[in-house]
Amino acid sequence: LGRSYQDVVGAVTAANVRCDVDQDLYQTASRIVCRTRASPVQKTARNPIIIKLRDEHKYTAISNESFMYVDPLVTRIEPLKGIASVVLLIIPPSQFILSPSWFS
Repeated sequence: LGRSYQDVVGAVTAANVRCDVDQDLYQTASRIVCRTRASPVQKTARNPIIIKLRDEHKYTAISNESFMYVDPLVTRIEPLKGIASVVLLIIPPSQFILSPSWFS
């Protein structure tokens, strides 16, 4: 998964869209946390997560699991009561964690 953050920055894609590796959460050779960017088109197909460190096959890792963009659906907001003048809805950015077990 790379020896340093610099090895993996710009090398990860999910569903064929580049995603941004979180430098603070990166753990050398064991974990990559990546925040996806917006999909340029409506994505419905499942696609692998790919880490391509160089333009050679032996430096490419492809996940066994698939990634798919979905439209978020808010089903509940809590708390229902609070400060009357403030309403805050937080939807976290898309985030996934890559672990070595995902790769063949």
